[in-house]
Amino acid sequence: MRFLPRVLARGNRWRDKPQWAIAVAVGTPVAIVIVARGSTGTLGDLYAFGLLGAFMLTSLSLDVIRWRERVAAVVMAVGVITTAAVAVAWVTNLFAKPLATLFGGGLTVVGIGIGLATQRLANRRGVLVVFPHLLRDDRLPTFISRARATGRRYVLALVPSDPEQAVAPVKAAVRVAGDRPIVFLYRGQPTPRTGLPHLMEIVDPYLNDASAHEILGRVEQVARTHGQPRKYIYVSKGTGAEAAHRIGAQLRPVHTLVVESPNERTEPTAAGPFARITENSVPILDYATDPAANA
Repeated sequence: MRFLPRVLARGNRWRDKPQWAIAVAVGTPVAIVIVARGSTGTLGDLYAFGLLGAFMLTSLSLDVIRWRERVAAVVMAVGVITTAAVAVAWVTNLFAKPLATLFGGGLTVVGIGIGLATQRLANRRGVLVVFPHLLRDDRLPTFISRARATGRRYVLALVPSDPEQAVAPVKAAVRVAGDRPIVFLYRGQPTPRTGLPHLMEIVDPYLNDASAHEILGRVEQVARTHGQPRKYIYVSKGTGAEAAHRIGAQLRPVHTLVVESPNERTEPTAAGPFARITENSVPILDYATDPAANA
């Protein structure tokens, strides 16, 4: 996910495994065992920090998801009680085992520092990192239902897969959005999978779509000038027009922008008037999906 140097993700030519990541993951605990001289008591004190902390953060994250998805009160209560119990155990451990707190906290700070440094270097090279919502077959991103509930109005922009045209609808969206937030929708071209996922592999088509990383990075670089909240949605199945129709039916954006081309002639939203505009010599269709909101 680009929080660590890219060299760690490189695979070897023999079995295409990330040999440098494996070396770091294995070498670090081996070095700690050597420094601790194999003392099981010392090692136990050192490693008591991360396990409880990881459980607490995972449980808290699930509670936030359940809250946003408005699950049943009983399920929510069980989750909150679980999170509270793990949190109490972790906080107790912070004081009961100071060596684990020092080691685990220091390791966490080092990891965050490496991640921030990697991101800053990438930003200096103009390679911005975007983590979009993945559009699934069974559900829409949670923020869409929240937008409907709060009455928040968005501008929806379809980002083309052509790098030469990707920035044009972004600039147009920033211009027409005013003080409204923007949703950028991108139809990716993930690398086809062969075989079953590897052990503990996170199966996310966006993570393996290098073209999407580059294009959405360019989009974010331009969209930052907007100064308002931005959301990104990544589609790996179907067409961009179909995804826009599905999202537009729920989000009801004020504007929907799509590059006019033979590949995108299908209306991306419900029937509505549109205007042709030009941005960087790229023709764009601006669907006014809610004319009253523009008045």
